[in-house]
Amino acid sequence: MFVWRITKYNPKNRDVNGIYLLDEWTCYSQVGTMVDGKLLTYAEYLLIENAYVNAVSLFMSCNNLTGLLITCLEKYWELCDIIYQ
Repeated sequence: MFVWRITKYNPKNRDVNGIYLLDEWTCYSQVGTMVDGKLLTYAEYLLIENAYVNAVSLFMSCNNLTGLLITCLEKYWELCDIIYQ
């Protein structure tokens, strides 16, 4: 079984405890806000999200895989229900 971790966060920017040290956007709800002094645009958000999809597609193609088992998927809409109740 293959296990991949696909992330936009460079491991070089973590401390010895694994805490990420830079201020970067983490979710769609930040589109249109300032993050680390820059406006996060929808276009920039889509660029990164599409890179995730392309990375998975390439891993699958290179390994002749036709399916995946996804674990630990964040269900953002459920978090919204909890937060806004």
